[in-house]
Parts: sequence; C-alpha cells; structure tokens
Amino acid sequence: MILHNGIFIGKGYRGRALYVLNITSDNANEKPSSSAYIAESVDLWHSRLGHVNFASLKRLRNMRLIPNVNTDNCSKCDVCVEVKFAKKPFKSVTARKIALLEIVIQT
Repeated sequence: MILHNGIFIGKGYRGRALYVLNITSDNANEKPSSSAYIAESVDLWHSRLGHVNFASLKRLRNMRLIPNVNTDNCSKCDVCVEVKFAKKPFKSVTARKIALLEIVIQT
C-alpha cells in the first residue's frame, strides 16, 4: 500500500516486466489519487532513449512523441563525455620473447 501524507495513493504489484500501480481502492472510505507528479526533463529523456543527441530529441518533441520539454537547458552528460574519450593505442613491440616461459619485462 502506498501512502502520501497519510492519504491512500494506491497499491503496487510486480507485473511480467514492469511494476504496476493500481490506484483503485478496496476500501470505500479511501479515495484514490486522481493525479500523479511526473518529473520530465530533457536529460531524463536523453538517458531513457539511449543517450540520443539533442537534435533528435528536438525532432521527437516537435513530432509530439515525447513531452514538451525544454531542450535549451541541456547539460553535459557524464556518460556521453566518458564514452567520447580517445583511448591511446597500445605501444608497439620492439622485441619479442621467443622461448617458452621466458620472463616478459616491460620496457
């Protein structure tokens, strides 16, 4: 049972793949909530859609496929920044060890 400030909101249960919130009440004295607070932001949709670029988010917003979120307040996504780091290539090998179980020393 989910309560907010002592007011009945609903009962949740686990469905096949998602958690489902049932807002109908078993008790006639408890009135279910008729509204929900949904926090929407461009960063949240950016993450939900697999870190898609913000131009694509604007197109999705214009096609009314996502809520009307403000795409001007885009912050740098830590995941996207980390993925774009250039990785240094391995050092080229100048001499190879040939004998079996020979000790390899980094130079």
